[in-house]
Amino acid sequence: MLSTTFAMIKPEAVAIPHITKIIWDEILAHDLEIIGAKRICMSRDIAERLYSVHEEKFFYERLIQHIISGPVIVMKLGCTTGSAIERWRALMGPSKMLRTLQSQNGSSLRARFALSDTRNSVHGADSQQTADYELSLFAPYPKIRLQSISKS
Repeated sequence: MLSTTFAMIKPEAVAIPHITKIIWDEILAHDLEIIGAKRICMSRDIAERLYSVHEEKFFYERLIQHIISGPVIVMKLGCTTGSAIERWRALMGPSKMLRTLQSQNGSSLRARFALSDTRNSVHGADSQQTADYELSLFAPYPKIRLQSISKS
């Protein structure tokens, strides 16, 4: 059975095509299939819906402003063995910079590319319910090559 999850490459990583390509290649190298993807400029309304769980937190406005500051790449990832959510979260690494620096996973995407807790290069769902909701915000997901997305 195919396990799926939502993934996003954030603006600071999309702004540097070389980093976008590394992230894309790492996804594929970790036995995740990119079922579909697209490059978008997220509206404030969608960003608020995506991050509604953080609405009462001190960093909420900073996070919203960041995510609408430039293009992002939203993706539907899948795998046939194991959990796509767990696989993607392991590849991303911890969301907090201090935890990322202290973790043994110095090869995670966030360890390599994060600039701060907010500008941490990638986003992913933490549960199947969250993944299904986040996937629905951006559907459909066209099957597309990285070159097409990078130059949009």
